[in-house]
Amino acid sequence: MALIFVYGTLKKGRGANRIFKSSKFIGEGVTIKDNFRMHSGGFPMVTADGHFHVSGELYEVTDPEVLKNLDYYEGSPHLFNRTTVDVRVGSDDFVGAEMYIFQRSTHGYEEVVPNDSNCLVW
Repeated sequence: MALIFVYGTLKKGRGANRIFKSSKFIGEGVTIKDNFRMHSGGFPMVTADGHFHVSGELYEVTDPEVLKNLDYYEGSPHLFNRTTVDVRVGSDDFVGAEMYIFQRSTHGYEEVVPNDSNCLVW
């Protein structure tokens, strides 16, 4: 079982969310640490070199095929790398959720501006 935190094209209402077909939606949440930046180039790219929280959704994945499909979709480990983060959903803390972190240069991509809560939303 894995907890997967997503912030972009894998969220509900987005085309790639279908990958989570057999997974349980836990809820909307935010990263506990504020060490992220986000860029956009048709899809969001989060890097771990900033000063902001990331808003997203948390899923419980029990099917290894879903994890395989997620890694393929995200180009892991070359484009994005699945990295452990701590996430808050409501009043609950989920330690050890995994989020895809961008592994390449974000030069030339538009930086996403945080909202009033110091949170990056895409």
